[in-house]
Amino acid sequence: MKMVHDNLLRVGLGIALVIFMLIGGIFYWTTNGMKQTNRMVEQTQEVLESLSVFLTGIHKGESAARGFVMSGKADHLEIYRDSVSEVQKAIQNLERLVANNPRQKARLEAIKSAVHKKNEFSKRKIQLRQSSGRESAIDFFLTGQDHTLMNTIRSLVSEMKAEEITLLQQRQAQAEYDAQRSLYILITGFTLGFAILLSVYYYLNREIILRTEAEAEAVRLNRDLERRVKERTSELADVNKQLEERNREVEHANRMKSEFLASMSHELRTPLNAIIGFSDLLAEESAGPLSDKQRRFINHVSAGARHLMQLINDVLDVSKIEAGRIELNKTDFAVAEATLEVVSLITPLAESKGIRVDNTIQSNLNVHADRIRFKQIFYNLLNNALKFTQEKGMVRIDAFDERDFVRFCVSDTGIGIPPEELHEIFDEFHQVGGTTKNVNQGTGLGLTITKRLVELHGGRIWAESKLDCGSQFNFTIPVVPVA
Repeated sequence: MKMVHDNLLRVGLGIALVIFMLIGGIFYWTTNGMKQTNRMVEQTQEVLESLSVFLTGIHKGESAARGFVMSGKADHLEIYRDSVSEVQKAIQNLERLVANNPRQKARLEAIKSAVHKKNEFSKRKIQLRQSSGRESAIDFFLTGQDHTLMNTIRSLVSEMKAEEITLLQQRQAQAEYDAQRSLYILITGFTLGFAILLSVYYYLNREIILRTEAEAEAVRLNRDLERRVKERTSELADVNKQLEERNREVEHANRMKSEFLASMSHELRTPLNAIIGFSDLLAEESAGPLSDKQRRFINHVSAGARHLMQLINDVLDVSKIEAGRIELNKTDFAVAEATLEVVSLITPLAESKGIRVDNTIQSNLNVHADRIRFKQIFYNLLNNALKFTQEKGMVRIDAFDERDFVRFCVSDTGIGIPPEELHEIFDEFHQVGGTTKNVNQGTGLGLTITKRLVELHGGRIWAESKLDCGSQFNFTIPVVPVA
């Protein structure tokens, strides 16, 4: 019976692994396709930009030539020569970009011919102005040849732009179709693989419980046998042997459970990232309009995936901190620059709720800390403040130089924290009660991680709050290395 269960376990894990490998392959294939499409889109945009530079140079040269004909000033000639150089560079760049497009190459050849004729016409105007005077140059200009050449150039440039825009739309449409199809496959595969992993987890957990109970029973028998050791020595030896075997089985099951949890936490992040990315693409309706029902389903998928990703990341962070496997890369850096980067990340959320964020940190403050973890501390506190602050509220960031430390303060005008819970808010999975019924709370690990990161830096963190009057979180970071 045990062999059958073990075989089922191996088969289940194998199927889940194959599914996740397929998901990874699909993600890799889709990513490469999107990269190729992005390169083609960038090339098309570069063609459009070069065409704009080309037209600007043509108009600039035309204006400079006319200016010289009318005024005879040498400054216009210098501008004219610069514009001719710019036009030639733009043409060379276009030759490189459209080398694989016969139609565009043909149009570009026609443009080059027209530009050559126009340059000859402009040179003739300039020579007439220099040798025969203004009236002769104007009479030559009024022949209309220059206007005809400009119309030809504009028409050809418009045709090139129209084709590039059409190619851009086709490539974007194909990329959106591929992304949507891959998202459906990823969601289906992830759901199936996750269901199999949950089944395996349930089986392992049940086996551990059963074997733990068996171990307890063996211990009880062992104690009973010790009282009769002289009479039943041989029986005691047999039971001890059984106990050792069961202990090995329990250790094996515990090891498999730990490996399973670690593997699941890491392996889930790859398909979760894909689900989040592609659900966001669908939510933006870049692949086409969605019905209200489809939009609601996509929002549910995205919100659930993000919450699960945050929970996985927080659990891994807490585990790493507890195991002492987080190494801080401490350097001296300016506080203002780092906090500005964090503020830029939370600004969209603040603006969506109409919350004003005041950052009063001076540019002359420096700390000795891990820049990435420092930003994580600030992000957690600011995100927490925005979450519990009503619309049209305010969040404020202050910093105070206290000799060996810099004290930072993140305050808000939110709903506040009950006094009896102030000493518990940094505990794992703690959720503030009563006052937050309309707030979408997180994983309950954000403040726990923040507190431990501050303490790893040699600082401390504390909170002050009154109900309906907002909250204030203070923490300190050393200015110099802590011995």
